[in-house]
Amino acid sequence: MTDLKHDDLKHDRSKDFVQDDFYENGHPWLKLREIVVTFLFWIVLLAPILVLFNSLSADVLWPWMYHWDWPDGIELARFLVHAILLGFIVVLLASIALLLRNNHYERKVYPNRITYDRPSMERRKAIMEHFYAERFGSPEFRESARYYSVRPEQNIDEGTIDKLFKDGNCEIH
Repeated sequence: MTDLKHDDLKHDRSKDFVQDDFYENGHPWLKLREIVVTFLFWIVLLAPILVLFNSLSADVLWPWMYHWDWPDGIELARFLVHAILLGFIVVLLASIALLLRNNHYERKVYPNRITYDRPSMERRKAIMEHFYAERFGSPEFRESARYYSVRPEQNIDEGTIDKLFKDGNCEIH
């Protein structure tokens, strides 16, 4: 493959990013609508939590907010608080245990154990290097290019890499 000229590599980079009208100048109705909807959803999320705190406290914290004064509701709320705390503690302990296990494997097990087939990996690297050289140019060109635009015909189709590995007799299982 021939090296591409610098002019062929230029294109409008702004097309590569998602644009959101909310952050652009103008669009006041869009901004107003999104802010109001977000605020309403925060109220829907926080109102039950504030009612729960207001009802579980000995005194009314916020007189303008609903307060349970019947025993069943308070008993149910206390049960829910205990259930949520128990769930939080279980998730916290499980997370810590998995973190410690992962750290142990990273420090002690994986450095001392080869977890892949080295000859197959070398064959796969050679297959990929040949494929990249055919499709995108020499390694020197690829490693020295500061900017490279892939032409549509250079895109890699789904399953191409698997087919290359299968043809090279080094499939990933």
